[in-house]
Amino acid sequence: MGEACAKAQKSDALWRRSMVVLGAYAAKLEAIGSGSSPETAGQLEAALTRVNDASWAEANGTQEEATRDAVVLLVNELKSNSSKGDLAATVKEAGPQIKTICDGLGAYLDAQVKGVSDIQTDIEKKRSTRADRRCAQLDGKNVCVQESVLDRMTYASAFGDLTSIESTHLEARDTVSSFCAAHKKLEEAAASGDLGSAKTFQAIVEAVGSAAPAPASAAPPATKSTAPAAPPAPASSAKPAKTD
Repeated sequence: MGEACAKAQKSDALWRRSMVVLGAYAAKLEAIGSGSSPETAGQLEAALTRVNDASWAEANGTQEEATRDAVVLLVNELKSNSSKGDLAATVKEAGPQIKTICDGLGAYLDAQVKGVSDIQTDIEKKRSTRADRRCAQLDGKNVCVQESVLDRMTYASAFGDLTSIESTHLEARDTVSSFCAAHKKLEEAAASGDLGSAKTFQAIVEAVGSAAPAPASAAPPATKSTAPAAPPAPASSAKPAKTD
């Protein structure tokens, strides 16, 4: 468990920083588009990412390695600003790196959302089967209860935490999807020389609007239970089981 969690934390750190770098690149595009110091646009944002070389993150697997390397290349492009504020050149130069990061981020966030949904489903199964039992001894007899108040509180807390995690991951995934869809249209316009046209603007708006919306949680909705409202606490006449 400890090894699995450590690996997951490293992966999460890599993908979080990848989003930070995408944000730095987006800030550069905004600066160029607004005409604000185009020759130095992106350099400060690049420095703030704290990415200098491939040692910035530990990668697990081919996709993470590709994303890590793409992030380094993109940050170096931001630092050097070799396009000198030319929007079309900036978009063309960053295109391959953006695609690699977008593909990896999309897959990672989808996997996280599915993982949370699977946990919600599993917890709901455990809650609805009412198989949890708490037993103790009273006057030499075994006394057991099912679905105690503590159990209900635990389930409620777990569902609340998971819903929050799912919501933030869905929001991040959809924001990334919108950005990646918009950048793809920018690349197409840069290649055809139509960056400044109204047609390109409309294409970007449509691409962002058609980005996949966040689906509802896959966890089963809460339903009224036919079981007694109060947790039963039957007393058994059986003798306590011997234990070591």
